[in-house]
Amino acid sequence: MLQNIYGALSLNRDFYNTVENDSRFNFNAALVVLLGAISWAVHGALRPGNQELINAMLRSALLAFAVWLVFSGVAMLVGRVLGGDGDFGQVARALGFAFAPMLLFFIPLVGNFIVWPYVLITATIAIDEAHDFSFQKAIVTTVAGVAAALGGAYVFGSNFIGF
Repeated sequence: MLQNIYGALSLNRDFYNTVENDSRFNFNAALVVLLGAISWAVHGALRPGNQELINAMLRSALLAFAVWLVFSGVAMLVGRVLGGDGDFGQVARALGFAFAPMLLFFIPLVGNFIVWPYVLITATIAIDEAHDFSFQKAIVTTVAGVAAALGGAYVFGSNFIGF
């Protein structure tokens, strides 16, 4: 598992291509999303006046899975429109590992300034490998997926889990 996380964090295109094509990585991709959400929760809960840690971890996990699924679905659909060939499983597996930089949230001062741009880069590489098309199309697909995921996170987070 650590080797897989390292492959994702090192922006290794071969790793993302391997993950995209092997359904045995489904659980590991979901686990990366969950661990990233926990790290994000710890980061958020350590701020003064924030909710208790267990509550934050549960809410972050729910939100991270919702974002992952929405992002994967939109990235699959937009990618297909742009000529990509990735199916939902391929895109979701690759994007699950693209969430690996979220594991760095627990490190002080890393948070928003490093993790989110890093996730955008890993997501773009993951989408590029999942759809087997140009990097420019991967950027467009990532932007569409992020926009949908942020909209979904806002609706889901504010209406259902109180973020």
